[in-house]
Amino acid sequence: VPARNTVMLSLALGYAEVIGAEDVFIGVNAVDYSGYPDCRPEFIAAFEQVANLATKAGVEGTLKFHIHTPLIQLTKAEIIRRGVQLGVDYGLTHTCYAPDAHSVSCGRCDACQLRIKGFAEAGLSDPIGYQDQSLLPRSPQRTRRFYRGFLCGLRVLCGENFQVFLDQRIFSLAAFCKRR
Repeated sequence: VPARNTVMLSLALGYAEVIGAEDVFIGVNAVDYSGYPDCRPEFIAAFEQVANLATKAGVEGTLKFHIHTPLIQLTKAEIIRRGVQLGVDYGLTHTCYAPDAHSVSCGRCDACQLRIKGFAEAGLSDPIGYQDQSLLPRSPQRTRRFYRGFLCGLRVLCGENFQVFLDQRIFSLAAFCKRR
């Protein structure tokens, strides 16, 4: 989304001036700067100058605006770990720019790729679904969850023949899950 942080900061600045708040916080991250130039520290510093030149409160000196970026130098893994420490339910978060009609993330856009990489580097499973699950790194926990779901699906498809199928496959499946 071109200039998304510029737009959000502009809206936040307008609101901050109305309520008399000098401190504006935004969750930009410099890891994103290659595709999103308004995530860079240089942009934030320039916007802070603009905030103090473009508002009545800034020009009159009744407020001195400061833009705070507590996440700007953290890796995605560090951000995710910090969120977990703070109790963030990442299953309720959304990052994707190209979700399907059911809001399932694509797994291919830059935002999804950064998220997937961040969870992998943090050593955690991403709790949201993706349109193409093969894009995700396999973890032992994800593998076991996948096979439990797979077996439940087979039980529905095979009906009374499921037990025969299960007896033939359970040892190889159990060995596979233990190895992962």
